[in-house]
Amino acid sequence: MRKRITRILHLITTITTGTLIVCMGWYYLTFILSGESITKATVPFLTLPEILSIGILCGISTEFLLPQRELHTAEVWIRLILHYILINGIVLVCGYFYKWYSLDPQSVLLMCATSAGVYAFTFFQNYYKDKKTSDEMNEKLKRYEIPKKKE
Repeated sequence: MRKRITRILHLITTITTGTLIVCMGWYYLTFILSGESITKATVPFLTLPEILSIGILCGISTEFLLPQRELHTAEVWIRLILHYILINGIVLVCGYFYKWYSLDPQSVLLMCATSAGVYAFTFFQNYYKDKKTSDEMNEKLKRYEIPKKKE
């Protein structure tokens, strides 16, 4: 149970960080395109808990849809596709209620692209974390390897 909570907290942190980075990029782009000075930019306070809420919802749903156990290849792909759809759904619904975008096709596509960016960021963060753990385990196994007896 402790491992699962730690994993959820890691996912929430990674997703929230990715969302924050993407939001910063959108705010920056918006200010630059409108000709305003970035040094005078302000972000509405409620944007911060909104970002955190998306991180929490996506982190918890990730833990339940992508469990840490061996799955068949087909099941992995099905779960990944369902997970991506679910994450986009969460972001689109929350983003709409938070008034991050309007319901025109261009805005929806930009939100989906933003979601894809956060998804990729989270995927690679988890990949590198898991790779590091795997490399450390392999190194320890090499150190404690028992020499084979000669016959």
